[in-house]
Amino acid sequence: MLDGVPSLPEQYQPRPALEAEHRNALLRSSGTMAITASTTGVSGPAGAGKSTTAIVLARDPQVRAHFNDGIIWLAFGRERTGAEVLRSLAGWLGLAAETAAGRQLTHDELVTAISRALAGQRRLLLLDDIWTEEQLAAFAPLTAEGGLLGRLVTTRNDELAGERAYKVEALKEEEALRVLAGYMGSTAEQLRGGGDSAAATRLVEMCSGNPAMLRSVAALCKKRRGTVPALAYLEQ
Repeated sequence: MLDGVPSLPEQYQPRPALEAEHRNALLRSSGTMAITASTTGVSGPAGAGKSTTAIVLARDPQVRAHFNDGIIWLAFGRERTGAEVLRSLAGWLGLAAETAAGRQLTHDELVTAISRALAGQRRLLLLDDIWTEEQLAAFAPLTAEGGLLGRLVTTRNDELAGERAYKVEALKEEEALRVLAGYMGSTAEQLRGGGDSAAATRLVEMCSGNPAMLRSVAALCKKRRGTVPALAYLEQ
């Protein structure tokens, strides 16, 4: 079960070595049977592909088999508090955030209720786009007694990613060219073999291996009808 896990971006280009590294770290850190699994982190700059890596992991057959009671995607961002997202998790699990008398549960009461619901289960929580210590701290006390609880954090902050963190590095030139071509509806071979090969190479260099920038530049190339006019526009 994939609760709230987004679809992969259009024209997604696999990065097998990177994905295997993160997959192995996630499965390794979780052990086989534990009350609480260690948190694994994915860090990197904006647009580098942290969330995309997390989506790939969530949809990976080995990861889904390891956490066979389900994977829950929880989106944070700069504005949402950890307490707010914790209540979202309670909702995913079908738990009430209030008492029968209408009193809102305290943080400790909510943690206890969620931990009881997770007891005996093997679950992975994907905590996407963490910005603050408070956001992490809200989820730190959760347990899954008799089961297995994994947490995968994506963040721009290396410290928040934790000790078992792996960075999403910038794309190498060939990978970046494939991504640019894919978003343009072309292939790396076509870009490399055409008369505008030098322009495509320059655009890749300007994007510094950042997938989000490559996606934007590809849209510009389609709008300007080629890499040469797109490069001219950007340089101007």
